[in-house]
Amino acid sequence: MKATPDFTHISADQWLQTIQKELKGRTWEDSFVQLTDDISIPPAFHHADINGQDWTPVRGHYHDYSLSGLNFEARQLSQKNKYLLQALNHGLQSPGIIKQKEPKDVEILLDGVQLDLVEWHLFGFSKEDALVNLFTKQGVTYFLHPLPSEETSVQSRMDEFIASLRAFDSSEENLDTFTHHCRVGANYLTEIAVLRAMRRIFENYSAARKANELQFLLSTSNAINPLSEDLYTQMIANSAMAMSAMIAGADRVSLDVFFKDKQALQYRMAINLIQILKMESHLDKVRDPLSGSYWIEKATDLLAS
Repeated sequence: MKATPDFTHISADQWLQTIQKELKGRTWEDSFVQLTDDISIPPAFHHADINGQDWTPVRGHYHDYSLSGLNFEARQLSQKNKYLLQALNHGLQSPGIIKQKEPKDVEILLDGVQLDLVEWHLFGFSKEDALVNLFTKQGVTYFLHPLPSEETSVQSRMDEFIASLRAFDSSEENLDTFTHHCRVGANYLTEIAVLRAMRRIFENYSAARKANELQFLLSTSNAINPLSEDLYTQMIANSAMAMSAMIAGADRVSLDVFFKDKQALQYRMAINLIQILKMESHLDKVRDPLSGSYWIEKATDLLAS
């Protein structure tokens, strides 16, 4: 006796005819997802389209898990210092600083902070800056990034990633870790494919260089003003963006605060969302959980190639 019955074989034509009935007048092509100006992908696949393909999971985190991050800008720094200390007390692991005009401003932000307990991400800083020298002297773990881009289109982010990787490749520094930061939008599955494509490209690059020990640290932050300024709509949107980043293997997930009102609630929400996804859902503990998903794999391959 069989535990499960055999499924009836459905041909590709039968499958497409059944779908066409559900589209109620729209064509199959109308339902394609436009990833970039040049790349579109159907919303589903028949097994004949994928038959014989064998996908390999993308490499996992640079860290053992995703670090929770928050980025702090140069506004009301004494108040931001209070939020930074609160976030650190609630488990913030990877704070970011967007470069200030005056060095003393950074001192205000960092007042009372034990620098060596977390990993820092510095945006717009150079190795000549006083803060970087301070971190170096104190043995603080930090990574340098360009100022964060506001781009959220797939094409722009892929172009920025390629430019970043080319700059790393041509650098005369002997670095063992390639770092990249990008924004994550609210289109859940597409975002997973975008970040996985970045990982796939890096794997091809490191294989071509025969640099098996070369690491890729992928940092993300949420899209600016996603969907609505309503805090509870924000909570849903930010949850989806953090989930897509973690599932795609981001090493640092930052849910940033953009609105002037109710900032205390926003900071609390930003740090708690990531902690809940980590501690209750364990999204950062599984390597590439969507490996083998036809749509995700095909979108990843199209973007990477």
